[in-house]
Amino acid sequence: MITSIECFKELITSYPTWPLLKNYLESDKGGAFQISEANEKGMCMIHYDKDTSVMNVPHIAWFRSVVWNTILHCPVSVAPPRTCTDAFPCNTMQEVADKQLVCEEFLEGFMINCFHLVGETSLFITSRSKLDATGHFYSAKSFRQLFVEAYLKRPIDSAAELEDAISTIHLEAPNKDRQEVAICYSFLVQHTEHRIVRPIQQSKAQLIHTATFYEDGRFCLEQHGDLLTLPNDATRVTDWVHEFFQTNSWDFQGIVWKDEKGNRWRNRSEKYMAVRSLRGNYSQSIDRFVQLHSQQLVPTYLQYYPEDSIDFSFYGFLMSYIISIVYEYYIGVRVTKTIALADIDKMYHTHLYHLHGEYVASLRPAGKKITREVVQRYFHKQAWQRLVFLLKKHKEIYFAQLAVTMNQSVTSLLTSLESSLE
Repeated sequence: MITSIECFKELITSYPTWPLLKNYLESDKGGAFQISEANEKGMCMIHYDKDTSVMNVPHIAWFRSVVWNTILHCPVSVAPPRTCTDAFPCNTMQEVADKQLVCEEFLEGFMINCFHLVGETSLFITSRSKLDATGHFYSAKSFRQLFVEAYLKRPIDSAAELEDAISTIHLEAPNKDRQEVAICYSFLVQHTEHRIVRPIQQSKAQLIHTATFYEDGRFCLEQHGDLLTLPNDATRVTDWVHEFFQTNSWDFQGIVWKDEKGNRWRNRSEKYMAVRSLRGNYSQSIDRFVQLHSQQLVPTYLQYYPEDSIDFSFYGFLMSYIISIVYEYYIGVRVTKTIALADIDKMYHTHLYHLHGEYVASLRPAGKKITREVVQRYFHKQAWQRLVFLLKKHKEIYFAQLAVTMNQSVTSLLTSLESSLE
C-alpha cells in the first residue's frame, strides 16, 4: 500500500522558512510541539508531548516523531502516525473490504527510524525523541545498539564496533534525479534485552514503513507488514475482534487497522493489558517490586516474568528486614526505652514518628499495641517512592558490607597461604 502524503508540503507552503515554521509549531495554534536544537548537519527532532502539546491540531498525527532538515527546510524522517481519534469507519467486515482497510498484528517493541540523505552515505538512526537514539529503558544498552544488534542478528561489544556495524547496513538511498531528498525506514524492534510482555526468543527488526521525501515536502508512504486474512461478510467488526482475541494467548497485544491515507486504528487485548499493567512503566526492577509489593501482586507478576525472581527475592528479604528493624526500633524507643532516637539512622525517624502517631490516634484508644503486622500494613500504605528510597539505602549498605567481608576473607586466605609457604 503506497500513499502520497502532503501534510508537510502544506506546512512548508504556509511557512516558507524554517524560523517561521518553527515559531508556528511551537505555538499553541501549531500544536506546541517539542523541537530540539539542530545538530551540526542542521537536523532537529520534532514531536508532540501528550502532557503539553495541543493534541487536536489537524497535523498532529504525523508529528509523533519527525526529523526536519532546517537547512533545506524539509522533512527527512517520519515515524508511523498517531492512532486516529476518529471513530472506526466500519461496522461490518464487508465494509472493511469495501473500504480496502488492512489489518495486522499489533506488535510490541520500540520504534527506530533510519534515513539516508541525498548525496550522503551515512545512515542516520533516530528514536522517537533522540536524534542519535542514545536513550535506553529496560536494557543498559542504547536503543541505537539494540536496533543494530537486532537488525544484524549479532551482539555488539563496543562503541567502535557499533559504528563499524552501522556502516554495513545497506538501505536504498534517495535519487536526486527523481527530486528525492531522503528515504526513511521505520522499524519495530524486538530485542531479548527489552521484553515488555511477550517473551522474546530472538531479536529482530521488522520494517513497518518506507517514506520517500521529495523537494517540495510531500512524501510517499509504503506500508509493510504481514496482513491478517479477514472474512468478507456481514460479521460485525466487534464480534470478529472479540472472537479473534479469544483464540490468542495473554501475550498477544492486539491488532492495527490501516487505510490508504495512512490512518491507523488499534484494538488491544484485555488479557494482554492485564499482564502489561503488572509491569507498569518502570524500567528498574526495584520500582516494579515496590509497586507490586504494596498491592500484594508479586507472586502473580512472577508467574509471567520469572526472570525477575532473583531480584524480587532480594528486595523481599530487604523489605522484611526493614519492617523488622523499624518494629524493633519502635519498641526500643517507645516501650522499653532502651534505645535513644538519636542513635538511630535518620532515614527511620519519619516512620517511627508516624507509627507513634497511629498508635496514639487509633490503637491506644482501642486497647491495641504496635505489632510487626501493624508496621507491615503501615509500609504497604506508604508512597512507593519512600519504599524505593529505603530499599536503595539498604541495598547500598548490604553490598558495602559484603565487599568488606569479601576483602577480609581474601586477606585472611592470602595470609594463610603465605604462612603455609614459609
